Amino acid sequence: GLGNGTLINLQTKKTIGLHENNAEIWSVCLSPNEELCATASEDQTTCIWKVDQEQERIATLTGHTTAVTGVQWKSERIYTCADDRTVRVYNTQLNQYNCLYVLHTPKSLFGWFTLTYLQVDEDQKLIICTTQNGYLVIWRD
Repeated sequence: GLGNGTLINLQTKKTIGLHENNAEIWSVCLSPNEELCATASEDQTTCIWKVDQEQERIATLTGHTTAVTGVQWKSERIYTCADDRTVRVYNTQLNQYNCLYVLHTPKSLFGWFTLTYLQVDEDQKLIICTTQNGYLVIWRD
């Protein structure tokens, strides 16, 4: 991205996509087959794009109430984390992109924080996020 919501293929120099309102893209990942990519943005959305097509948005995932800060694509699921302190898990089967469930951070975490980075293990049993104030949050799926 360019800091203005533009996603560019550096090999072809073509614009892949543009988020609404020039919102910054904070994270990006490829689908397992590398034909699609997902972008997490400050506009509270995660967008799915065709990598080899210019500006072809396949889907827009919604539900977070603040900036989406991390995204990861594993098998038939997309995982997102956001400043709203939640992780959302979306199903990608049949290109439906519906939200399967939402994970909330424990109430025992103190102080102001946001979820900043996201990682999911290969077996999709552990979802790990870091927080802006130094916590590590782990969910078992």
